[in-house]
Amino acid sequence: MKLFREKNARIRYLNYDEIRRLYFECPAFLRPIVFTALNTGMRAGEIFNLKWQDLDLLRGLVYLEDTKKRGKERNTDK
Repeated sequence: MKLFREKNARIRYLNYDEIRRLYFECPAFLRPIVFTALNTGMRAGEIFNLKWQDLDLLRGLVYLEDTKKRGKERNTDK
């Protein structure tokens, strides 16, 4: 069996200035989505599929049930 080569790509994170610029260049209606993504690491599909019942505002938690890691519940602290 031939093994596939691994991708040796570097993961790059936005620095503070890039985050600030991204946030303030966004139209106002996108800012809550960008803010959520930047502060939780949630995927776009996870953010777009959120429902009020997935949020625990008193504890500051978001419950994610249908993630890429199917079968494992993931919670994201704010």
